Amino acid sequence: ERKNAELFFCAVEFIQQYHGAHSGRLQGILNPAQAETCEPSLLRESVAAARELDVPIHIHAGGNFREFLEILNTYRKPVVEYLAATGILGPRTTLGHMAITGGHSRVDYPLGDELKLLAESGATVGHCPHKCAKMAFAMESFDQYLDAGVNIGMGTDTYPLDIVAEMRYASLISRLVDRNAAGARPADVFNAATIGGAKALGRDDLGRLAPGAKADLVIINLRTTRYGPIRDPIKALVDGGCGRDVDTVMVDGKILVQGGRTVRIDEAEVYANARQVTQRYWSHVPT
Repeated sequence: ERKNAELFFCAVEFIQQYHGAHSGRLQGILNPAQAETCEPSLLRESVAAARELDVPIHIHAGGNFREFLEILNTYRKPVVEYLAATGILGPRTTLGHMAITGGHSRVDYPLGDELKLLAESGATVGHCPHKCAKMAFAMESFDQYLDAGVNIGMGTDTYPLDIVAEMRYASLISRLVDRNAAGARPADVFNAATIGGAKALGRDDLGRLAPGAKADLVIINLRTTRYGPIRDPIKALVDGGCGRDVDTVMVDGKILVQGGRTVRIDEAEVYANARQVTQRYWSHVPT
C-alpha cells in the first residue's frame, strides 16, 4: 500500500510537469493498475486527483475470473458495483477489458445492474477482444453492451498491436457468442475504434473527419486483390483488413507514416535495441 502511494504521488507530479507538452500531444492520465490490486482508498484518491488535474482515469477491470471472485468475496458485490461504490466510474474513466460481469457463462453469479451502471456513469469499456481470446474467454457480448448504452472503445493490449484486426475479432467473436451472423456490425465496431475512443478521452476533435476536428488522418489501401471489388469500404476493412494496409498516417497535419513506413524513427534500430534488451532478460530467467 505504501508503494502504491509513492507511485501515485510520482504520477501526479509527472502530470503536473508535463501535461499539455509538445503542443498538447502529451496528455496525462491516472492509471490505478487493476481493480483487485488497488485499495478503495487509492481509487478514491485517484478520482479526487483526476478532478483536480483535469485528466482521465484508466483501470483494468473485469479482465480475469480470479479478480471477479476476489472482489465478490471481499466486498460482496461484482466488479462494476464495487467500482461504482468507490466513485471511480464516470465519463472520463476507461475500464480496460470489463468483459467479465455477472451473467457471464463462466461465472456462477447473475447479471444485475452492471451494464446499466456502466451506461449511466458514462464510463468507457476498452474492449480488447484478441487479448480476451488468448486468455480463453470473451465479452458476452459487444451488442449487449452497446444495446445497454455503454460507450465502447477498442484496444490491443497484446502483440500484434493491430487495431484494424481488433475490429474483426470484436465482430466475429461477438457473433459466435450470440450465434447471430448479423450481429456486431462493422459500422458499430468501426465507430468504437474511432469516435468511441475519442469520447473516452473527452475529445470531440478526434475520431472523425469534420470541420473543427484535428487533421488526424489514416489512409488505408483497399485496392488490392486480397480485398477484391468493394461495395462497402467499412465492411471490407473490418472483415478483411489489418494494420499493414495502412499507407499514410497524419497527426495534426504532420505525416508520421508514409508508404506504410514511419518517417521519424528507424524501425530496424528500434527493433534491434528491443531484441537486445529482451535477450538479456531471457538469459537471466534461469537464475
